[in-house]
Amino acid sequence: MAQYVESVSAKVGVPAAVVAGIMRVESGGKLARVDPAYFASDYDDTSSGVAYGIMQFTPGTFLGTFARNATELNTIFGKTDARAEIDPQQNVFPTNYLRIYSIRDSIIATAFKVKNDKQSINGDGPWDQATVYEIARRYYGCLLYPSCSDGPYNYGEDVWRSYSNCQAAPATELAITCPLDPIGNTAFVTCGTAARPVNLCGHGGLGYPACTQPPYAVCPYSEQLKNAIDVVSRNGSGVLLPVYLPLINGSVAQWRFEGGLSIPLDGGWRQMYNAEFNGHSINLELTHLSEARPGQIDAPIESKTQVATTYSGGNPHLHIGVTVDGKPVDPIADLFMCAQ
Repeated sequence: MAQYVESVSAKVGVPAAVVAGIMRVESGGKLARVDPAYFASDYDDTSSGVAYGIMQFTPGTFLGTFARNATELNTIFGKTDARAEIDPQQNVFPTNYLRIYSIRDSIIATAFKVKNDKQSINGDGPWDQATVYEIARRYYGCLLYPSCSDGPYNYGEDVWRSYSNCQAAPATELAITCPLDPIGNTAFVTCGTAARPVNLCGHGGLGYPACTQPPYAVCPYSEQLKNAIDVVSRNGSGVLLPVYLPLINGSVAQWRFEGGLSIPLDGGWRQMYNAEFNGHSINLELTHLSEARPGQIDAPIESKTQVATTYSGGNPHLHIGVTVDGKPVDPIADLFMCAQ
């Protein structure tokens, strides 16, 4: 869950430690939960009678946050409407709704509320103590608790402590959405990197075929392969899925097609792209595709453009590798790509 907080915060453009600090006060035990079933359920109907969900939004504040950020919520997260009532877990609203009982959606809404309040307080000014205290006051309605007049505890102090002591940022200061979705929220990672396995699989490491086993005949495994991930759709399918060029930091980037490569032993095609963004040179490899090249190859191609479909051969999935400034990076840990 902490990784998801980091991913959302990077896409929205706020410090993850502030969002996590608010969550720690509202639902500290749930932030620390390590059982995957809770987060995978994406459902929390906690209610105080006034506020709801894991981030304890009042319905009015939740709907107001959606209204103020509707364009970005649609562009980045695919949210086209909001739902501020609690539905039964067996009959939840579709994922295009920003839902007050969704764990993921509550975190998204908190990040946008923090962003809105920060802009209102001091615009592009610093995230100093006074600003963080005021963000906390606006979120909770007052600074002191359990009594707004007598305390003795201070929401602002709690969130400021989280921000001061727990700041974290991706190594590249970049966030790139998942190519299986132009807004990056429907993929499921089936194999992680060598350093950070996912589902008991890490490229070139845990759960990955030995280097001498065909079709993995090139040894030793490169750092580029060790920093790749495999993804399928959230329903588990990997066949003929549309593949898009991703957004970078929530913005449309201009990608250039660099070439295509046939993958032996029924592996489909690899397409290679480059984008220059905020002083970084980003190379993207998309492997196990049905097409050798996109329809447009002689001009830049914008993010969210479909360039291929996944191959329908054996074990169909999308294999993704990224290098930034010539260095292979972990797509999930460093770029928040396809983070779950």
